[in-house]
Amino acid sequence: MSHSFKTFTRTMAIILTFAVLIGIAPLAAINVTAENATITIQASSNSSNIFERIISFFQRIIDFFKNLFLPSGKEPTLNSFTLYELGRDSFYNFIENPSQIFLEESRRIVALSKLSNSSLIKHEFLNENPIVTGEADTFRLSSSWLVYGSLVDFAGNTAALEKYLSQNGVAGTIDNVALLHLANVPVTIWLSVNQASYFITVEHKSGYFARGYNYSLYNHSDYVKKFGVKDGTLIVNGNDITDGNYVKIDIAYRLALLPLMATFEELGADVKWIDNATISITYNAKEYVLDTGAVSFIDVEENKNIPLFLDGGTGYAFFQIIDNDLILDSPTMNIILRELTDLKLTINYDELTVNIG
Repeated sequence: MSHSFKTFTRTMAIILTFAVLIGIAPLAAINVTAENATITIQASSNSSNIFERIISFFQRIIDFFKNLFLPSGKEPTLNSFTLYELGRDSFYNFIENPSQIFLEESRRIVALSKLSNSSLIKHEFLNENPIVTGEADTFRLSSSWLVYGSLVDFAGNTAALEKYLSQNGVAGTIDNVALLHLANVPVTIWLSVNQASYFITVEHKSGYFARGYNYSLYNHSDYVKKFGVKDGTLIVNGNDITDGNYVKIDIAYRLALLPLMATFEELGADVKWIDNATISITYNAKEYVLDTGAVSFIDVEENKNIPLFLDGGTGYAFFQIIDNDLILDSPTMNIILRELTDLKLTINYDELTVNIG
């Protein structure tokens, strides 16, 4: 590349930077490439806002100069990993016993990759038919969570991960890498290292213009303690009925999993199974029927269906049969309690205690 052309490209970079600052460049997508030594500008309507376009533009300028001074003969590496968007139950099954099998149950599986000298991230939705592909400066996990190239270069590069682990006192060969995404839990890199599991949480650095991440490393047991489901204590009208019952506290989702039959029997109700999906509750001479298949709770006398979801139809109703009892999430249990009694359900997340009284 001639000295005069280098001077030209640098001059153009300064001009375009000035255009960004005065509000012209955000209306365009600028592609600067060193491979053919060209600079192209075209209109764009893909960026969500002016600030993202400014950030994207500067990133491309940086990439351009990185490519300009890339030593001859040094080939860019392909960094890649697979992203798994897990449901709540799949996530907890996975962290209790990390295995690729549970990851295959994900709602969405996406392969992300990029060349080390490029700012463009390629994505492929692997569990969609046909496979959907695309390429952009970022990949959006949610409305507020973006994957930038630096994360792909870190999580998709075995050498970079092994260096990070070594700096944190973990030595070994990485057998498997996956990025996990679940609501209410930080985006997490799962690493299988010599058959042992480690987890790196990934959180955006603060500040609107910040594009980097903060990383925190956990071994398996510490990660489960922080983000998994913990054993809890259930107090009903002052009596501890935890022994022999399934009582769990979900820190991430800020709820508890509680035994319906044991709870209402402690309150003096007559509770019995009608079939393997339906329970009858008789309390204060009134009968109610909980149908888990239809997600309905019916006042038999008044023939009234009591909604088991929050106002507006949103919420999460959890039903699972354990030790012949029906396990409910605390929001659903609270709806039933309010309908039948004047009692309140409170959860102390520090002491891992649920109190109904």
